[in-house]
Amino acid sequence: MVRGYRMISREAASLLAGLPPWDLEATVLARMHDLRVEMQGRGETPLPRQVAVWRTEFRRDLRVAWRLRLLQPSAGPAVIAAVSPLFEEWLERSHGVLSFRITQVLTGHDKFGRFLHRIK
Repeated sequence: MVRGYRMISREAASLLAGLPPWDLEATVLARMHDLRVEMQGRGETPLPRQVAVWRTEFRRDLRVAWRLRLLQPSAGPAVIAAVSPLFEEWLERSHGVLSFRITQVLTGHDKFGRFLHRIK
């Protein structure tokens, strides 16, 4: 989970949360479905072990595609610069909640408190 203002880009929020972009996730699900349909068309049923192998392979492909996408970010460059060197470690971390302040710092919005003070 990520806590932050709505100004955080979708790209940055999904990276901070460790959740792949939905279009890449949908591609994995579609590939899994297509393989099952193909096997069922031949009268075969995929074994759970085979499905697990496919899932692992497609997840690896997803991470490669995600990492390539992050090389040309359309938004959230501060987050991407901070997390990219540790991409795999970030996705495998055991904790999952980022505080509001940490999210602000990672997204480059950490000066918001100073901005509010100026308005006063």
